[in-house]
Amino acid sequence: MAGSGLAECGAAGPELAETAGALAPCRPGDAKATPAFRLDPPVRYVIHTVGPAWKGGGRGEAAVLASCYRRSLEVADELGARSVAFPAISTGIYGYPVPEAARVATATVTTAPTRIELIRLVAFDRSGRDALAAALAAAQAPARLVARATGHVQGVGFRASVQDRAVPLGLVGYAANLPDGSVDVVAEGPKSACEALLDYLQGDDAPGWSTQVIHSWEPPHGGLTGFDRRLLRALTAG
Repeated sequence: MAGSGLAECGAAGPELAETAGALAPCRPGDAKATPAFRLDPPVRYVIHTVGPAWKGGGRGEAAVLASCYRRSLEVADELGARSVAFPAISTGIYGYPVPEAARVATATVTTAPTRIELIRLVAFDRSGRDALAAALAAAQAPARLVARATGHVQGVGFRASVQDRAVPLGLVGYAANLPDGSVDVVAEGPKSACEALLDYLQGDDAPGWSTQVIHSWEPPHGGLTGFDRRLLRALTAG
C-alpha cells in the first residue's frame, strides 16, 4: 500500500503514526516504508510518500508526482512485495486535478522498472475511476515514435543507451547514426512507454548532449522486432 500515510492511521492504530513520524523528514517525491501494524492481512507494509501540492502545473508538479509512484515501487521491490495499492496521490487536500493525476499515475506505473506483479490504482469515487480507466487505456494504446536527436550524440554511447532504455520498456524499433551526426530513433509500443523514451531523449540522463529532439507520432506500422545491431543494419541498408 502506498499513500500519504494519513488515511491508513486510523485502521492501523497509533503505532503507524508514531513510526511514520520517526521517519521524518520525507521530502516531496520520496517514499519510506513502515510495518502495517493493525491493518488486516495480507497488507504487510505501508509506504508513505509526499505528493506535490497543485500550483497550476507549471512548477514541476508532474515530475514530483511521478517520483512518488516510482520511489514507492522501488521501496516495494526492496521489501520483496508482490502487489501494491496506490490511492490517488495528491488529489485530496493538495488539489491535484484528477484527470491530470490519473495520466501521471498510469504513465508512471506502466513504464517504471519493477518486480511487482500486481499494481492497483484506487479511486475515491466514480469520476476518479473513470479518469483512471481513460488514462490507462490511453497509456496502453499502441503508438510509433519517430525522433531525431541532433548535437553531440555520436561516439558517446548514445545509440546503445537508447537500446538499453527501450528494451525494459518493451519497445521495438531502432536507433541509427546519420551522416550529419544526428541520430534517428523509431520506436513502437504502448504510448506511455514511447513517451518515457522521449523523456529520456529530451532529458539530461542520455550520454553526450543534444541541441534538439524533433519528434512526431504516427500510427504503428508493425514490422519492428528489436534494437539489435543486425536489425539496424538491415533497416538502414540502401
